[in-house]
Amino acid sequence: MIDNLFSSALNMSFTASYVILFVLLARLFLKKLPKIFSYALWSVVLFRLICPYSFESVLSIFSLTGRTMENFRPFSDEFTTFSSIIEPPANIPDGTVIENIHAVNSAPVLQSIFTFVWLLGIMVLLAYSIVSLLKLKSKLKCAVHSLNNIYIFDGLKTAFVLGIFSPKIYLPADLTAKEKEYILLHEQTHIRRFDHVIKIISFLVLCVHWFNPLVWVAFFLSAKDMEMSCDEAVIKKLGNDVKKDYSNSLLSLATGRHMIYGTPLAFGEGDTKGRIKNVLNYKKPTFWIILVTVLAIICVTVGLVSNPLKAKIRINETIYYESGKNIMELPYNAFEIGILDSVLHGFNKEFNSNFQAIGLDAKYAGNPIYQDPEKKNTIYLEDYTGYFIPFVSKEKAYDVNTLWENRTKYIGDNSAVGNIISLLIFPENIIYDGFELYTEGHPYTITVHLKTDTETRNFYSGSLHQHIFTQNAVVMFSLIENAEIIQFVFNDGVNSNTFQLANGTASAFLGENYFARTETREGLEKVIKDISQKVLEQTEQIKQQQVN
Repeated sequence: MIDNLFSSALNMSFTASYVILFVLLARLFLKKLPKIFSYALWSVVLFRLICPYSFESVLSIFSLTGRTMENFRPFSDEFTTFSSIIEPPANIPDGTVIENIHAVNSAPVLQSIFTFVWLLGIMVLLAYSIVSLLKLKSKLKCAVHSLNNIYIFDGLKTAFVLGIFSPKIYLPADLTAKEKEYILLHEQTHIRRFDHVIKIISFLVLCVHWFNPLVWVAFFLSAKDMEMSCDEAVIKKLGNDVKKDYSNSLLSLATGRHMIYGTPLAFGEGDTKGRIKNVLNYKKPTFWIILVTVLAIICVTVGLVSNPLKAKIRINETIYYESGKNIMELPYNAFEIGILDSVLHGFNKEFNSNFQAIGLDAKYAGNPIYQDPEKKNTIYLEDYTGYFIPFVSKEKAYDVNTLWENRTKYIGDNSAVGNIISLLIFPENIIYDGFELYTEGHPYTITVHLKTDTETRNFYSGSLHQHIFTQNAVVMFSLIENAEIIQFVFNDGVNSNTFQLANGTASAFLGENYFARTETREGLEKVIKDISQKVLEQTEQIKQQQVN
């Protein structure tokens, strides 16, 4: 469990590193604007370091790289173990008896070592901070209560806030009345904005990601932006006339420290030179500059918080979605099923042919696609870096139990026939729209009406793409004994196409006794598997015929 947490921390830290670099770049463009904007951007970094999941959006900045989101989570949950590197001896002669075989500890040794170091680093940082805090609180016992949550302590060289739920403000005893007014307003602004809570959360996150130097950079720069934005809030409230006096009060408290006694649980004021310079240069921006900047910050925030849309590939009528981490080797007996013809781009792109992808880099076009022989709903696209990207179809499976419960000998059993049709599998963009029964004479016919769009109707007019309807029809024949013809009518509101299958096709797929094979649930389940395999074989034959 702890090993998995470390793996998750690695992946979050890796993804957040890109966000940190982007925020560092954004700070350069926001240099002359109020620091509240750059301070707000650090919240995205905090989110990425805390939360391993996010929503998907076409605005995601990660999609600009052309890489899938899994490329930004490169660390696997599975590490090398004793059991994976110790293989059984090969070519053992028959009759050989192997004695004294003991169970091997299969704990992931390498992962355990890294996890131990990671936990040790967290404990060291927390222990140091807690000890420093206890020392500080011990010294503050002599502080004199002034008013409300304000305390005066002789010997302090800087003011700071201490506490979470009932934060206290500690001020040096040698402040003038004017300095006390400014500094007190500054600390009260921190509390009002919950900066004291944010700083503690940030430090705890830093403890988790202590191994990442960019996180340390983010921690100190966000603290710097926090202080400067708080200074600006005070100037905005009191007016530009106090800039000089406020700067003098900062100078009188100059300590050059970011943390009091090394603990962020009580944080004071650092980077005095930068803060004074920022105060003197601060100008309230115009309304339009604020509006444009706020909109830009919102867009950037959405782009950094969101993940790119999952890549998807269309093969025949089935859509496969990116799933899981890239793998180095294909499953045993995996076979090539085609080449990725093209990669579509744009916010509203839709597939218009087979073997197309959306949400991938154009470099993937021309790469082979492989089928998993064991998992029929899983394919693999070869990456241009030597890895394979898994894609899984979300197509629903047949509800074997309910289908079997509606098995009937007669096509005139409207309720059973209707229930069976409603449980069939139809591709995307095709909607079941009722059925008709012809029972006055032979051939007994079931007509299934389907609503769709013109593009989809035309797509399924070709025999190469009709195997899902062949499969549905054969399933119906295996469940409705006296059905003789089954036809699917695709209607786009203007024109219609019809796909028709006679019961002789079911015999060709399953033999003459196909209805008898579904007398049990297990029999129906076996029939469906056989149908799927037969239909795939038929599709391959059609492909070969079209090629030849």
